[in-house]
Amino acid sequence: MPPSQYKDALIAVAKLYYYGNMKQSSIAELTGLSRPKVSRMLQDARNKKIVQINIVTPESHYQNLEKKLCEELGLLKAVIVPTELTPEKTKRSVCRAAAEQFSQVVRDGARVGITWGTTTSGIIEYIPRRKWSGVGVYQLCAGVSAHQLFLDGHETTKQLAEALSGKPHVLNAPFVVNGKLMKQLLLEEPEIRNHFSMLEALDVAVVGLGSSDPAQSITYLADYISLEESRELTESGCAADVCGYRLRENGELADIPLNDRIISIEPETLKKLPLVLAVASGEEKALSILAAARGGYINSIVADEIAAIAVLKKLGV
Repeated sequence: MPPSQYKDALIAVAKLYYYGNMKQSSIAELTGLSRPKVSRMLQDARNKKIVQINIVTPESHYQNLEKKLCEELGLLKAVIVPTELTPEKTKRSVCRAAAEQFSQVVRDGARVGITWGTTTSGIIEYIPRRKWSGVGVYQLCAGVSAHQLFLDGHETTKQLAEALSGKPHVLNAPFVVNGKLMKQLLLEEPEIRNHFSMLEALDVAVVGLGSSDPAQSITYLADYISLEESRELTESGCAADVCGYRLRENGELADIPLNDRIISIEPETLKKLPLVLAVASGEEKALSILAAARGGYINSIVADEIAAIAVLKKLGV
C-alpha cells in the first residue's frame, strides 16, 4: 500500500475508534480487517503522532473523502466536515456547512423543498438572512408532531420560508396512513394533488436521511411504527431511509407495506429534480447515504467524516 494511502487508512481507523466511539471488533467488521490488525493500526497511528490529544487531519484528507464519494456514488458534489467530540457538535457543524451550500444555490424565484427531521430543521438557524424574492418553500413529507418540534413538517417549512423571505406551502396529511387505498384516496384530494404536482417542479430539495439504528428511526420516533416493527425492518435489509421510504442497500425501493402507506414526495420525483441535497451525520447514516445515492434519489451531500469513512468502507474503498 502506498505511504499516502496507508496514512489515510490510519486516519480513518483512528477516527472511527476515537470520534466514532466504535469498538475495535466493529471497525474490523466494517473495514474487512482483522481485529489484531485494527489494534496494530491504532498503535501505529499513535506512534506516527497521527493520534495525539487531537487527531491530526490534513485538509487533503477531507478533499480526498469528497472526491472519493463523488466518484464512487456518482454525486455532483460532496462536502465533508470534521467529526467533533460529541454527536451534537458534529450535527451543528454539518448543519452549518449545509446552510452555506444551500445559500449558494438558492436564487430569487426558486422553488425549494424540505423534509422534517433533526438535521434539516437544524440548518435553518445558520441560513444568512437576506432578502430573497419570490421563493416558494414546499413541505416534502406530510405529518405534524406537536410534541417534538423537529418532527413538525409545517413548522420546519414555515421557518425556512421565513428565513428566505418566501411563501410556505404545507402538506395537510398524516405521514403514514392505514393502507395503500387510503394513500390513493388522499392523493386524489385536489389540495394534496396540487401540492404533489408542484413538487415535480422544485429547483432544490433538502432531505435528511434515516438512521440504521431502529431506535433512532424517524418513523419510530414519530410514533408511526413500533420499536419492534422498526427492528424487523432493519433486520430484513430495509434499514436505509429517504423521505420515509425504505430502501435496500442496492438503492432499490423495498417491496414492503410501509412504503405504500407513506405520504411524501415520490422517489421517482426525487430522481428527476436538478438538485437533491442530502444532509447526514454519524456512522448510522452510512447505509442510507449509500442506498439513496445508488438509487439516484440524491445527487449532493453534506456529511461528517465518520459518515463518509463508513460509506467508503462499505464500498470497499
